[in-house]
Amino acid sequence: MPPTGKFTGSLPPPSLAAIRKVEASLGFPIPKQLRELLAVAHGGQPTRQTLLFREGANQYRMIEFRNLYTVGGPDPGSDLAWTYETLVRERGDLRPSLLPFGDNEGGDEFCIEVDSGRIFFWEHEFPRESLVSENLEAFFAGMLTDEEAEQDPRWTGEPRVSAAKAPTKKPAARKPAPTKKSAARKPARQAKTVKKTTPKSAAAKKRKRPGA
Repeated sequence: MPPTGKFTGSLPPPSLAAIRKVEASLGFPIPKQLRELLAVAHGGQPTRQTLLFREGANQYRMIEFRNLYTVGGPDPGSDLAWTYETLVRERGDLRPSLLPFGDNEGGDEFCIEVDSGRIFFWEHEFPRESLVSENLEAFFAGMLTDEEAEQDPRWTGEPRVSAAKAPTKKPAARKPAPTKKSAARKPARQAKTVKKTTPKSAAAKKRKRPGA
């Protein structure tokens, strides 16, 4: 299992009583490899968050992992039992053998298959599930930084530019727009930036699912 140093912002490990309560709610034990990870990185965020996985013969996709779910944590939308109850029993989005343990910024789920330990990525818009790793340890061992992923020879898509690397030369190279147009466009751009948020609450997650 990944050491604690590979995760940031982790909560204290869940108590045995909390784990037993969640397992009673799920109706099955939390897989051993996930339980071991929760003991050292409960609700944590991996320092490397980007994964390349094969989608076709020579095609790879780049996806990001946000954070591990919690056992009885403060946010229901990031709670292991709440997510399983919502997506499996209430909505029927996931098959019962898949236990979500984390998500990405878009509300897609990373799940562990309870009987095999394999890791699947479930996309809520299509919806569809894709096998991304044979086990949890290999899943996190294969994580990359954005920069590493873009330089990986398997990645043939368009490179992603993070906020930290946003080029300053591009705006400088542009021809200055007339004063009137610049003044008219400025408020619209600022409004767009201010509106960009990522919902993390349980209610927001429910709204993201199709048919909600």
